[in-house]
Amino acid sequence: NMSPYATALKVGTTRLILILIGEDKLQLPLVLENPVDDVKAISQDHTGTVALKRADGGTIMPFEIQESYLEAADKNLSGQCKEWDWIIREWARTLDELKHHPEKLADRIDWAIKKDIFNRFIESEGVGWNDPWIKSLDLEYHNLDPERGLYRGLEQNGDVYSMFPEDEVLRAIKQPPEDTRALVRGLAVKHSAGKIKNIHWTGIEFTDGSFIDLSQTVSSADVEHLINSKKEQFPWL
Repeated sequence: NMSPYATALKVGTTRLILILIGEDKLQLPLVLENPVDDVKAISQDHTGTVALKRADGGTIMPFEIQESYLEAADKNLSGQCKEWDWIIREWARTLDELKHHPEKLADRIDWAIKKDIFNRFIESEGVGWNDPWIKSLDLEYHNLDPERGLYRGLEQNGDVYSMFPEDEVLRAIKQPPEDTRALVRGLAVKHSAGKIKNIHWTGIEFTDGSFIDLSQTVSSADVEHLINSKKEQFPWL
């Protein structure tokens, strides 16, 4: 994804589904007959209405799958967290617009943004969907070079939805979130870079043999507890 909104929605909805599964609140007797093939079929369908075969017989549409997951998330997780509420609200909004006004997604969902670009190019140049230029535009859309990437150009022109102010993005490059283990890793690199032997997802190993275990740091409370318990040994915390 190039769109931060699309990434937030993708990761956010997945997170909510995993929470529901972990809490045994996703009671959906849904098994697809050919899930791997269905992923390809869904990726080539922009309507959400392609018929997918169920293992127990009959068919179901991607829309129906999404709506059943959304209903479970709304029923069990709404009102518990501002972040979760945002995900549920935008999830519902996206499904509604995809069903009734898909053109409204052309500033925030990658495939819709690209479709709009391609349609305008086809109309102005009189080419078809199989023209090599379309494939080239598809590649350039994902180019991270701000001078060449199509998405970056749209972003700079204000043609796509921006979730975060530029100053907030620049600050996040150097300032990690304070409720994640990234804060501890960032402080270690900032204050003791020359003393670090190894740093990874689950811990920080120092040249003097000391070690900060991050394996159980999964919440803001965990981060706070870790910092308080290690401050005497590591004053820079």
